[in-house]
Amino acid sequence: MSHGRRVLQGALLWLWLVGGAVLAQTPGPTPTDGVPLRSSQPAVQVEPAPTTATAAPIERLFPKLTGRVVDTAQLLTPSAQVYLAQMLERLEQTTTDQVVVATVPSLGGHSIEEFGLQLGRHWGIGRKDKNNGVLLLVAKDDRKVRIEVGYGLEGRLNDMVAHFIIDGSIIPYFKDDLYSSGIIAGPRPS
Repeated sequence: MSHGRRVLQGALLWLWLVGGAVLAQTPGPTPTDGVPLRSSQPAVQVEPAPTTATAAPIERLFPKLTGRVVDTAQLLTPSAQVYLAQMLERLEQTTTDQVVVATVPSLGGHSIEEFGLQLGRHWGIGRKDKNNGVLLLVAKDDRKVRIEVGYGLEGRLNDMVAHFIIDGSIIPYFKDDLYSSGIIAGPRPS
């Protein structure tokens, strides 16, 4: 299967699972709009980083929730931030599902699973009565990506589907050092 087809399938699957809303009203940034980050390390490590006794207290690492896009690792271009925020707002208006994209410089020694779960709870993503929040988390220095899903959406967006979206839609861009484009590819229809 070609790279483009995998990306398209992953993006369409994400859109269908999270709500099926028609979101492509605003022209989005192009794949070359990404922020190139050069590194000799692999784009994502499969195994979680070990949590150690020296890990920083997790709450101190959480950025402030300032909107649907929180880019503390500065991976997104300004146009990508605007596009994502508008797209996620339309999704919430159409489905009530709340999706937040967050980039952080580091996980501070914590696993991305623990960090994502605690950050989503700390921010209160999703409606309490529906538990329908989704967090797309990117940890720049740790080179990790995770989609954390509220229980109310796990029937449509389980771990297997989340991994399919990450591996098929996001990581291909990350491998080309196009972080901004990869982050957009997760929740965006192609």
